[in-house]
Amino acid sequence: MIDAPCSGTGTLRRNPDAKWKLSEDLFRDFQRDQMAILEKSLPFLKARGRLFYITCSIEPCENEEVLTRIFTDHPELHMIKDPESEDGYFRLWPHTDGTDGFFMGSAVNNK
Repeated sequence: MIDAPCSGTGTLRRNPDAKWKLSEDLFRDFQRDQMAILEKSLPFLKARGRLFYITCSIEPCENEEVLTRIFTDHPELHMIKDPESEDGYFRLWPHTDGTDGFFMGSAVNNK
């Protein structure tokens, strides 16, 4: 399980002042770090092992885009889809779920 460092945009409801710290550079830096953490963790994922990638961000650049790149670069990973989601990713939204915003994508190693 990777609880990736992120911008925390899913927590803005509780921390509205945090929006003033957000910038394109910040998102780019987090995405770079998230990719590096995933790449470094993959050699430790056993055959048929499961990977869970989680953030408290609701930004596609920190979530879907990161996993799309990982799945493209690592064809041995097969996405485990959330059957209740159109795109297969699990999300919680402040306005519909009464929680902070969260994202989770998961995969299995088909090696």
